[in-house]
Amino acid sequence: MVSRKKSGTRKKAPITGPPTVEELAGGTGAGYDADLRCVVEHFLGLTQEEARVAIETRGILLADDFGYMADAGLRYYLPAAFEYLRSDESKNALEFCLFFLGSLRSVIRRTHSRPAPDIVALVKEIAGYCASCPEKFDPSFGPAWSCADTIADILRQ
Repeated sequence: MVSRKKSGTRKKAPITGPPTVEELAGGTGAGYDADLRCVVEHFLGLTQEEARVAIETRGILLADDFGYMADAGLRYYLPAAFEYLRSDESKNALEFCLFFLGSLRSVIRRTHSRPAPDIVALVKEIAGYCASCPEKFDPSFGPAWSCADTIADILRQ
């Protein structure tokens, strides 16, 4: 759960288990739409290990969900996605990489609810990792690598 201090900074809460609907998608009240329903349908109740397996098996289907998750959901599930990216199983996973980085860019660019600093730092770490080994995801890597602009945009934020 994310709380605000009087100074306006956010405090990172400990991760104790899978996030609730509120923590994952901000609840089901006003603004709960098809995108948030997909986040809840795909991730609610999954442990980090289960999410890692789901990302490996259904990657591109889940990549977009990260762009709609609330901070607590991102804090809990981004490490699982990062673990997948660092694994051998993500070799040639260009589509997942593209969609996932695009979702992370939308998280970083949020104007209505800027993500907490620890989430921004993790997103930048993930983007930096992807930038460090583009040939892993795209064997035809060249100067116009398809993820390069997205990564650069994330790292500038």
